[in-house]
Amino acid sequence: MAESGLRKRGGYRNRDIVDSQTGSKETNPPTFSGPSKWLNLLILAQCITVFICAIGYYRSPIDAVDIKDVELVEFHGKFSLNDKLTKGKRILGLNGPECIVEDNEKRLYTGLSDGRIVRILPQNGVIGEGRIETVATGVIHGVSMATTEIAHGRPLGMRIQDDTLYVIDAIYGFYKVDLQTKQLTVLVSPNATNPPLGFPDDLVISKDGTLVYFTDATIQFPYTRLIYEGFEGKCSGRLFRYNMETTKVDLVVEGLCFANGVQLTPDERTIIVAESTRFRLRWVDTKTWKTKKVLALPAMPDNIRMTRHETYLVATANVPTWTVKIMSMFPILRRIVTGLVSPRGLFGFFNQVHNIAIEISKDGEIINCWHDVSGNLTFSLTHIQELSDGRYALGSFIAQFMCLLDKP
Repeated sequence: MAESGLRKRGGYRNRDIVDSQTGSKETNPPTFSGPSKWLNLLILAQCITVFICAIGYYRSPIDAVDIKDVELVEFHGKFSLNDKLTKGKRILGLNGPECIVEDNEKRLYTGLSDGRIVRILPQNGVIGEGRIETVATGVIHGVSMATTEIAHGRPLGMRIQDDTLYVIDAIYGFYKVDLQTKQLTVLVSPNATNPPLGFPDDLVISKDGTLVYFTDATIQFPYTRLIYEGFEGKCSGRLFRYNMETTKVDLVVEGLCFANGVQLTPDERTIIVAESTRFRLRWVDTKTWKTKKVLALPAMPDNIRMTRHETYLVATANVPTWTVKIMSMFPILRRIVTGLVSPRGLFGFFNQVHNIAIEISKDGEIINCWHDVSGNLTFSLTHIQELSDGRYALGSFIAQFMCLLDKP
């Protein structure tokens, strides 16, 4: 009866068992069950997590710092969602057309991820839909390079003046291309500054053609690992002024947070600089080099270009997700993540599908905000250029196409 009662209560453990043939006793080994089992699994999981975090922390290539000067902008009011950036067409066969410019003959020029600069001819009078021909190969021999991790250039910001294409190249610095002869001349190589240019990004030229302002996004990380700049949180971007007559290069502003797109105001008394990793535009006085105004945006601003009405078009992408917002508050978390995830994989923390083009008045007020929430037309938008036919050319650093947006 006692044994039966024990069985009814679930049996008994560690009970002596007598072998009927040998008479020897065996003791059941202890088993893990109930709360103790789950406690041990929890401790094991915690140990594994700590171990992985330690690996990420010590393998991390960054020295993450506090980020306290970011103003997060929500999608309401003038930034309300719409579909005004979705109607148009994609021009395929162009890998990474970061920036687009148009000449007086309705021909478009853009730089690609393989280093080439190409010209897109009009077809039957329609801009951007004709034959594509190479203007520059993307390889410049005998010139210093910002990084040797790739064997060719990466043309980014472009401007046209008097049949000359001026280019900021992330690898080779600042050069010009004669559009008649296709002759290429390097004007500012990466080692012309101290410290050397890390990631030359965009440029703007004064009306008289004597001064060129160009940005250097970061001196911390090379072209292949740019994403680390944002996760680290430091601001090593710079703005330079180059005199075309004297060939002198002057550092005019430093400490910018990934200095990207750049645009002069019509009176050239102010220059606007995009600080991508802080989601904002900065207006800087060209005499004192002091900040006059800062405008927060809902995504990372890239290139800035003036319209025929003297307003500004700003291309923005990489809308911050909740994951990014949380990581921005914890430097140690950003350090761990960058030690575990590849540079390419880190872009996955951002929303690259949602792209926004923003039109801003001369006074810095939001006029229009055009969205492509689901990536129906665009992907990772970096540039919006008003064309002579009223449409807009849209560029991207990583997309395999250029977009032609119908006039909104």
